[in-house]
Amino acid sequence: MHLDPTKCLFCGTFTKQPPFPLGNNFTTYPAIDADRNIIGTQYWLCSDQCYDRALAPHIDPNFGIFKSAKDHPLFKRLDSIPNEFDKDDEPSSHWLAELEHIGATTEFHSEWRKIHKQKLDSAHQALLSDIKYREEQKRIADEQKATVVAQRNAERELTNQQRQQDREEQRRQRLAEREEETRRRQAERQRLIDEKQAQEDAKRQAEDEKWRPRPFSL
Repeated sequence: MHLDPTKCLFCGTFTKQPPFPLGNNFTTYPAIDADRNIIGTQYWLCSDQCYDRALAPHIDPNFGIFKSAKDHPLFKRLDSIPNEFDKDDEPSSHWLAELEHIGATTEFHSEWRKIHKQKLDSAHQALLSDIKYREEQKRIADEQKATVVAQRNAERELTNQQRQQDREEQRRQRLAEREEETRRRQAERQRLIDEKQAQEDAKRQAEDEKWRPRPFSL
């Protein structure tokens, strides 16, 4: 069953056969309208065959849409009764049997049409119930799928956020390490400058001390 308004409910084709002609017997049944739309739903059937197959699980095979009273096993049995008389029987017996047979078959046809209509009505209601059940199951499955997708998206988003936070933490750590390395290098540079300056001051002081006049005794 294809729960898609763009496809035939039964076979899934995208193309409908021409509408039923005016006066077609199918238009008297409540299952589908002349344009092959299933009344009470948003779905349609592309052909008589798909209509018959869609109803088949819900109806006695002897009362399908392509069946007639003559196809019923009871009618075939009833229809064979006149042929069971002996050729040697009185003609009047044949005549009376024929009248009884005509009355019986006429009554059978009338009764069969009533039952046929009831069976089709019942099958249509069963088909509608089946469609609703399948729609509900599809809705539940779609909701479950949407929930799973939403959970996966949330997990993916959480993972992305965690990764972003990890990357940001790593960036801050690298930045702190670079700043620490810069301070260390600046301190080392300043130490070398100060050490060099101290050496130069000591050298200058020694030079000044060398040339400073010294007292002498007479």
